[in-house]
Amino acid sequence: MNLYWNDEEVLTNFKHNCELFTRRFKDLAKQIGLVDEKGSLENCQLLLNKIPENYSLQTCKKNVDAKTVSVNGRYLHSRYDSVREAKQLLDNDFFKDAALQKKCLFLGLGLGYVPEFFIAENSDSTIILVEPDIYSFLIFLSAGNLDILLAHENLIILPGLDPPAVFNFLLNTNNKKIPRFNNKAIQQSSPEWYTEFETILKRNSLKDSINANTAQKFSKLWLRNICKNVDAISAMRGIYVLKNAFQNGIAIVIAAGPTLDKQLAILSKLKASKECDLKNFIIIAVDTALKACRKFGITPDFLITGDPQFWNFLHIAGFDMLETVLITEITVFPQALRLKTKATFAYIHKNPLNEYYKTLNPEIEVLESGGSIATTAWSFAKFLGVKKIVMLGLDLAYPKKQTHFRGSTFEEKAHSMANRIIPAELASVGTLIAANPEFAKNYSGDSVLTDSRLKLYAWWFESTIAKNSDIKTYNFVSEGLKIPGIDFLQVAGLKQISKSVNISKSQIFEQFKFKTPKKPASKPIFFADIQTDLQYVRDIIAELSPNDADFAKKYSLLEEKPVFSMLEDGDILNLPKIAEICDNLQKILKKYL
Repeated sequence: MNLYWNDEEVLTNFKHNCELFTRRFKDLAKQIGLVDEKGSLENCQLLLNKIPENYSLQTCKKNVDAKTVSVNGRYLHSRYDSVREAKQLLDNDFFKDAALQKKCLFLGLGLGYVPEFFIAENSDSTIILVEPDIYSFLIFLSAGNLDILLAHENLIILPGLDPPAVFNFLLNTNNKKIPRFNNKAIQQSSPEWYTEFETILKRNSLKDSINANTAQKFSKLWLRNICKNVDAISAMRGIYVLKNAFQNGIAIVIAAGPTLDKQLAILSKLKASKECDLKNFIIIAVDTALKACRKFGITPDFLITGDPQFWNFLHIAGFDMLETVLITEITVFPQALRLKTKATFAYIHKNPLNEYYKTLNPEIEVLESGGSIATTAWSFAKFLGVKKIVMLGLDLAYPKKQTHFRGSTFEEKAHSMANRIIPAELASVGTLIAANPEFAKNYSGDSVLTDSRLKLYAWWFESTIAKNSDIKTYNFVSEGLKIPGIDFLQVAGLKQISKSVNISKSQIFEQFKFKTPKKPASKPIFFADIQTDLQYVRDIIAELSPNDADFAKKYSLLEEKPVFSMLEDGDILNLPKIAEICDNLQKILKKYL
């Protein structure tokens, strides 16, 4: 039987539950519109009347004390007995996981039967209820008495939020890995929402996997380089002193995509013809683009480098940069810190050693990164306080199957190593097929070849730019992968933007005494802290066995140590492998200290 929004039972339930909800979540109730600014519940009837006709609250056919919901003719619960259905769902293997005693995320709320029965058996568990469809949430409040559910001590409700907002909430509250219950029937009310949310989770999972692999791959190199760089870094200025130095300025960020040489040729002509005044743009280049910049007479104000490997240092080796400020990650190949530059400032990426870096140099700050140096360069532009960013060389694709710009270090290396049997073209082929190539749309609407790795970088730009709506980002690359939130900028647009630059770059640079280094710090306790934590981890692992009754508790103690994330290899039971990595890092410390 259909129940109407003016039925006495529905209204009574709705008003009672709104009162409970408002008492518990006052600010949230105001955002949804359950109460007005004065806290009055007089809006109840008006809210129910806004529910579209394709939403229907009904009494179940077999159990008349239970309710069900129909949206666009599809039932979110059993039309015969939704209560019995909910109890059967709790017999699912998912709910046998011991981790649920601590927390559980319900993606799709419906009428709340499953979470209500769940908390009856898990009274101490933190439960997060997500319901993106605000009309479904209003029906949830009107269907029955919610005293038990709304009285649960550890209850979080997220109604009507978009997928990125829900994900960011989970991320910021340390709930990214919370067990998730997906009720597919309930999710029929907002299928696009759940598809987008799953896409975000998969992208983030891939990012985490890459980060974990990076930590594993580079842990020894990071530590070896920082051991060699420690004296230089402790005496160096950190990027903290540059924060918001170019507030409201406009930056050109030069990445090293395949079409960079074409774009720099255009920029060079504009500069020579004086059609576009570049003198007050803040020009930021990535290290892999320096050779192209020199070729076309473009001098970066800042050069970003961050890779710890020797081969990456080759992109800038041999160059004097007396007109360029080097912005360097502290674990770079040591010779990068010996280059002749206008000045050098240090930053750090997010990595397991960050907690220890604080004792090394308090002026060093974290620059966000999405896995490529181009993302770090964008973050640095944001750090400087600019409000407009023009990206060059941000292809994130392989236009005409080209993998690098002409004359790049990669291309020169491929040619120098080529022979009759192994031609240079094979190096590009390896790049093209290495990361699941696929086609996507470019800014011209044509198909362009990209891959899963480059699309992950594009997603970083998309999500980061969405969170920084006060910064407008443009792409000068028409052939590159189209990124939502980044508009294509034509030459005429760049000319127009150049007229709006309202800062004097030279005057701002004069404020910084680039040649005056920070007073060198005394030998930091940085290494002692790492050594202590490594030994702590090693001692616990020596006594730990997967068969121990308190294995999970002891393992959680290991996870509290920042250095431990460099030791894990994804298999928590592979204790010998963790011990081996730990021993290797200790050997490095002993060698250099």
